[in-house]
Amino acid sequence: EPSRVHGSLYSDPDIFADEMERIFLRGWVFVGHVSEIPQPGDWVRRSLGLEPVIMVRDAGNDVRVLANRCAHRGTMLCQAPSGTGQRTFRCAYHGWVYSLTGALRGAPGRSGFTGDMSDFSLDEPGQVDSYQGFVFANQSGDAGPLEAHLGRGGQALIDRAVGLSPTGRLAIR
Repeated sequence: EPSRVHGSLYSDPDIFADEMERIFLRGWVFVGHVSEIPQPGDWVRRSLGLEPVIMVRDAGNDVRVLANRCAHRGTMLCQAPSGTGQRTFRCAYHGWVYSLTGALRGAPGRSGFTGDMSDFSLDEPGQVDSYQGFVFANQSGDAGPLEAHLGRGGQALIDRAVGLSPTGRLAIR
């Protein structure tokens, strides 16, 4: 029927792949709010489409979005939905250790591993930005400025939500 969406749009693998690329690879995706990770070492587990990520506050108090998979064999680093006071991320499979910035800090049993440790940092999206504490990421790195994506309407909605708070800040728990 002309006024209805065809059911194949919900199950067609080509349409799914196209949406994954257009929305979650090339577009800005909401990751979380800075209030969810108030202290260095605090983190939450999220996903950008099918890609598992960790939003973490590093030791320098910067918010980062890192791949939630070891660069060695792809094992998920963080199984729990969130954590606090973390100093590093450790892969349970082979024990590789990553800093809160995603840099590889240790690789026990390095037999067969001859690469430079800096080549095995955790992947990061091409762009990460925030607006009023709302953190967004773009995997491809070519989505343009976040403000252009949000537009005046998106910014106004976020500004209104923040403005309704008696403190002028939001806290998501």
